[in-house]
Amino acid sequence: LKELLQRQPTGICLDVVVPSYRTNNDEILSSILKLQSSHQAYVRFWLVVDNPDEDHLKHVRQVADGINVERFPKLGNYFITVLHYAENRGASFARNFGYNFSSADFVLFLDDDVTPSPQLLDAYIGAIQRY
Repeated sequence: LKELLQRQPTGICLDVVVPSYRTNNDEILSSILKLQSSHQAYVRFWLVVDNPDEDHLKHVRQVADGINVERFPKLGNYFITVLHYAENRGASFARNFGYNFSSADFVLFLDDDVTPSPQLLDAYIGAIQRY
């Protein structure tokens, strides 16, 4: 993975910031973290875990690492990073915290309690390309 991460991104660069307090909902988090687009884009997911229980944080990292190992070598343009801090500071702080790590041209904010349409990134990146 290290070699692949050092490649220069091609296409649109998009960061997806997801603040999460409910780290025990694998189904929704996985549906967000497995989003992909048919457009040429480099997408990074910043999952910001707010006030995690240590077991939940460990589990979320395992889920993210599993998706990274499964997808990144095949696709080469999607990667998940898990960020966290120890106290509950709320969703606004978590969004800003994740945004501060972003270096992409565009940032998409998603919440951890909404199951996104599988075509969400296609719609978002398509709109960027059109305008």
